[in-house]
Amino acid sequence: AAPTVSDVAGLQNDPTTNIARP
Repeated sequence: AAPTVSDVAGLQNDPTTNIARP
């Protein structure tokens, strides 16, 4: 999954759903 704003915020991104999880 591509980096998201949440990734930049330091969260873990779910590679299958591309939904950032804390």
